[in-house]
Amino acid sequence: MEEQRKFKILKNKLEALNYKQTFSIDSIPLIEALLNDITSLNSSLSRLRLQKSDPEGIHELSERVEYLNREKLRLEQELQRGSIHTNPFEDLESLNKNITDLKRENKVLSQKLLSMQSTKRDTFDGKNNENINKLFADFNFLKQQLDETEESSQKYAYENRSLQDKIRILEGQIGSLKKELEISIFTIKDITSERKSATEEYYSLKKVITGYESKCSAYEEENNSLRNDLQKIQMYGRSLEQQLSVLNKDLSKNRNELEMNSSTKIRLSSQIESLQRQIDILQNENTKYASFRDDDRKLITELENKCKEFEEVYKASQDKIRVIQRESQNFCDTIREKSEEIKIKDQSRKGLEKELKDAKAFIIKYNESQEEISRLRIVVDDLNNEIRQFRDETRDLKSSVKYKEDDVKQYKGYLDQVNKDCDMLKRKLEEESMKVENLNVMIRSYTHTEEQLKFSKNQYEDSVLREKQLRKELEQFQMIVQKSEEKFKTAQKQQESLQSQVMLYEQENAKMQKNLSDLLAKDNAKTVEFGRYENRIRENYCEIEDLKRKIIELDKVNRALNDEIRERHKVYIAEQNHSSRQNEQFVQLKDYVSSLEIIRSELIKKLENFQASEIDKDSNLKRFRDEVTQIKKQLQISERNCNDGLIERERNLKEIDNLQYENSRRLDEISLLKSQIKRITGENDDLKSKNKSSQESEENYKRSWRDSEIEKARVTEINLSLNLQLEDSKKSCLKLQNQIQDMTKDLSYNENKIKALEEKQKALNYEKDNFAIKVDEIGKELRNEIEISANTFKDKDELSQKLRIISEEYDKLLRAYDFLNLDLKKLTTKTTAGENLIENLKKQEDIYVKTIKKLEEDIRNAIRAKEVAEFKRIDAEKTSENLIKDIHSAKSLTRDFDINRDDFHRKIVSIENEKSYLESRCRSLESEIGNLKSQLDYEKQKFLEQETRSFGNKDSFKRYELDDERTKSLKFSNSEQLISDLYKQIEIYKAESVKLEMNYMKLLDELNQTKHMLNRAEARVTELEIIRR
Repeated sequence: MEEQRKFKILKNKLEALNYKQTFSIDSIPLIEALLNDITSLNSSLSRLRLQKSDPEGIHELSERVEYLNREKLRLEQELQRGSIHTNPFEDLESLNKNITDLKRENKVLSQKLLSMQSTKRDTFDGKNNENINKLFADFNFLKQQLDETEESSQKYAYENRSLQDKIRILEGQIGSLKKELEISIFTIKDITSERKSATEEYYSLKKVITGYESKCSAYEEENNSLRNDLQKIQMYGRSLEQQLSVLNKDLSKNRNELEMNSSTKIRLSSQIESLQRQIDILQNENTKYASFRDDDRKLITELENKCKEFEEVYKASQDKIRVIQRESQNFCDTIREKSEEIKIKDQSRKGLEKELKDAKAFIIKYNESQEEISRLRIVVDDLNNEIRQFRDETRDLKSSVKYKEDDVKQYKGYLDQVNKDCDMLKRKLEEESMKVENLNVMIRSYTHTEEQLKFSKNQYEDSVLREKQLRKELEQFQMIVQKSEEKFKTAQKQQESLQSQVMLYEQENAKMQKNLSDLLAKDNAKTVEFGRYENRIRENYCEIEDLKRKIIELDKVNRALNDEIRERHKVYIAEQNHSSRQNEQFVQLKDYVSSLEIIRSELIKKLENFQASEIDKDSNLKRFRDEVTQIKKQLQISERNCNDGLIERERNLKEIDNLQYENSRRLDEISLLKSQIKRITGENDDLKSKNKSSQESEENYKRSWRDSEIEKARVTEINLSLNLQLEDSKKSCLKLQNQIQDMTKDLSYNENKIKALEEKQKALNYEKDNFAIKVDEIGKELRNEIEISANTFKDKDELSQKLRIISEEYDKLLRAYDFLNLDLKKLTTKTTAGENLIENLKKQEDIYVKTIKKLEEDIRNAIRAKEVAEFKRIDAEKTSENLIKDIHSAKSLTRDFDINRDDFHRKIVSIENEKSYLESRCRSLESEIGNLKSQLDYEKQKFLEQETRSFGNKDSFKRYELDDERTKSLKFSNSEQLISDLYKQIEIYKAESVKLEMNYMKLLDELNQTKHMLNRAEARVTELEIIRR
């Protein structure tokens, strides 16, 4: 069903195409392929009719015609092959006839056999049987031949039908192709005639378009100049706004500094008042303590008198003291063992915690020993009571002691020595008790300092880690800066290459302008060169557009890098603030270390007093003194190194700030360079527009030499100005390259400095770690000595402790008073410096106010200039809108001319029909030519002059046609807009040609008209023949 439906559809289509021959169902795919070819041909012809004056369409049509010719030849060959294969079909017909005859004979023989078998079945003898067998064998053989011939006949019949269908299809294709060839030849004739008229109209329209384009280019130049002025004014306004923002920031910073100085001044004055109050309080306390000292001295005298009473009880107390000393020695041994364990366990925090627990246990034992000492004191008091009793008894026994005065004198001498020893021991006990208390205080302070040192170490380690991170980020930032510099260098190189290419293009343009005079003198060769130069200019324009795209991409990359630099700068500022905080913490630690040094100096004084206690301790004290002196020296060296490091760090920070300022300045310079690049690209665009205008002027030069010379002078002036601008831009680029090289050198120098500072910082950190380890070891040894000394001395007197504490506090207060005086002097100097700074800042503020006023005036002037530029821009936009309206009106005219174009085509066909009529009329008028020769001589001279002019115009038209074909072959990709412009020019040219023809018809007589029409028709015929060839 589907095949029959397809068969009907194809049959209807072929009938519509005037193809009335029959065909079979087997030939449907061939017919479908032919119909597809026909539809594609019709579509291509319709497209060609629409394009008409398109040279590539003509080329496609010619290729299609060649393809159809090839198909025609192929179909003819197949027909010939079909004619060759017709002979076997005649053989088949003869075979069919023979087969039918054989069938008939076979039927007759079979009937005879049946009759013979029915009638004489019993009478057959041996001979008849043999004949019958032979007949059966012949029958079987003939039957096989019949079967074979039937099969072959069926095959040949099928092949015959298929070949007949193919022949019919090929004949239909040949007929359709012939029709298409006739249609294509007719369309080619129409296209060539229309193309000739279009070329004539094209050159007339070019004049009008060049005038409009020159006006548009002039307006565009004015608009671009106004835009450049606006951009310059905007840049100037931005720079002024940036200056204002910088000045405002400086003012805010100065105000903040003034407020800080005023607040510090108030704070220092309040501190001075509080210190003066403390000094008054301390002086009052000092007077009180002096009175207490006098009372204590009196008590000491009384106690010395009482000490004489201890002479007799001293022996018993000495025994007890020896027992206590043995116990203290045992405690000392245990403490020494524990101190050794502490030294071993100080390597880890867990060991320290365990040792602290052990130390607490020993402190408990120490407290227990103190309780035992208090018990011994009670015993001493009991002994004092007993001594009193003994005194009473001595009073009773004085009478019996008289005879023992000699013995008493001896004992007195001995007692004096013992009293001296007791006094010495008491003093030592007092001193050692004071030392024990001071050492306990020192232990507490050292534990507190150790905790603070650990905290400071942790902070320092964190700061070191952050410094490392900062260095890594700085290195990354430097790598990014280097990459951005490399990209900037590549951009500069590309810009230089662009400039060199622009220079080359300008040189080529100059060469083209120089060769214009030669081109006008030389016809065909120079037109070819002109086309080549135009191709080069177009290629150069394409290259310039590619370079613009590259510049835009580089601008995007620079913007991304600038964004990354800003983000890194923000991170750097945050880290810088963090480093400033760490510096403040470092200063606090330094103050704390100075306080520790004061405590160490006091310890040293106490150790000097402790020298006289024992001979074994002298060596230890000497060793400690040497270590303390070494520590002092190391501290001084480390302080100097720290101060140097801080100074270098501040200097580095200043250098980094300077580098950041330079970086920002360089970024501003880069932005200025970008603006310059944009300006240069704008100038390049101006150059492009000027090159376009120069190209258009070149076409006008061919027709008007004087106008071309004027425009040539204008273009040369423009080129000179552009060359000067390019030289200035090159100089600015060279300066920027030198600046970039200096920046790279500065960066490398700063990097080397940073590396050296990092190495110094590492050395200082290493020294600091060593110093901290030594301090820890000395602290451990001091603790051990303190514990040993604490266990050696147990007796204490509260009054001596008070005296010593008061004296030390008094000394501390005196030192604090001296320090406060020094701080007062420093503060006075700082206040004077602050006042000077305030005065300088006020002066700077006045200067800034003046500059701000000047800048505001400049901004006002800039705003006024901007308003003027905007007014100019509005005028330019109005003029451009008017031009656009004119262009739209021209487009409407082109549409009207499109409508009239068909009428002109019809007229051209009628003119070709009139050709034959004019020829006959010319023959009739030849008889009249002899009579009119005398009158036509004068008119012939004029006519010959006009003909020479017309032939020159025709030659120029032919050249323009050749140029047109070349330009169209190059500009076919962008030919849609050009076609619309060409149609406009064609229509204008048609109108002008009609007017010229009317004037020409009025001037000449009928005979001249007929000759002119004949010449024109012959020229058209020759052109058509040339195009067909």
